[in-house]
Amino acid sequence: MITDRVRSNYQPAFFLACLYALLLSGCASSAYFNTPNDVHKIMGTVYMADGSVKKGLVTVSLEVRQLSDNDISIIPEGSATAEKLDFKQIKYYSIGGDVFIPKIVDLTLNKDYHYVFLKRLTKEEDRLQFYELPQSYKSNDAGEQRYYYYFSLPYFSRYEVVDINSEKVVPGFEFKMSDYVSDCPVLATQIKTKTPGYFYSFLASRAEKLRVMNSIVKEYNECR
Repeated sequence: MITDRVRSNYQPAFFLACLYALLLSGCASSAYFNTPNDVHKIMGTVYMADGSVKKGLVTVSLEVRQLSDNDISIIPEGSATAEKLDFKQIKYYSIGGDVFIPKIVDLTLNKDYHYVFLKRLTKEEDRLQFYELPQSYKSNDAGEQRYYYYFSLPYFSRYEVVDINSEKVVPGFEFKMSDYVSDCPVLATQIKTKTPGYFYSFLASRAEKLRVMNSIVKEYNECR
C-alpha cells in the first residue's frame, strides 16, 4: 500500500520519468527521411545551381503544402543555424548514394502542378532519365504509400518530365513513345510494332508499365 508520504514523493518522480522518456522519444524521432519531399535534419549534400556545395542537416517539407520560403533548409556543418534554400536555386541534393532532382510535376494529371524532388533512377550521364516519386500517407487521400514514375530527355526544359501514365504517353503508346526515341530506330520500331516487352496499354498494371519502361530506358541509353 502506498502511503500519502510515499505517494507525494512518487508522483514528481513519475512525472519526471515520463517527461524524460518523452524528451528521448522526441529526440529520437526528430531526424527522419520518409520520402525525398518529407525529410527532417538528415545529413546530406545540396548542390546549388551556381556551382556551390552545401553539406549539413537537410530538411525538405514539400509533401503536404504548397511551396513556401520555409520548406527547404540546411544546417551547415559546424553551424547551429538553419539556412533557407530556394527551390529554383538547387541543382539537386543527395543523401547517401541517392540523388534527388527538382522538378515540377502534374501530380493528379489534372494540371495540379507541384514543386517536388524526384529520385533519379538512372546515371547522371544517361540521355533518357527515369525518376521515381514516392509519396507517404500524409500527401494522399488513400492513406498509403504511392509511387509515381517520370522520364525526361535532354531537349526538355529544366523542370519538365513526363508521367508514364499521362496522355503524353497513353493511349497510343506505340506512336507517342516511339517518337520520343526516334533517334534510336531499332528501339523505335520495336515500340511501334508493339513487340512484347516494349509496349503497354493505358490499362496495364503498374508492374507491367515499369517493366516496359525499364527496358526502353536501358536500351535507349545504350543506343549509339
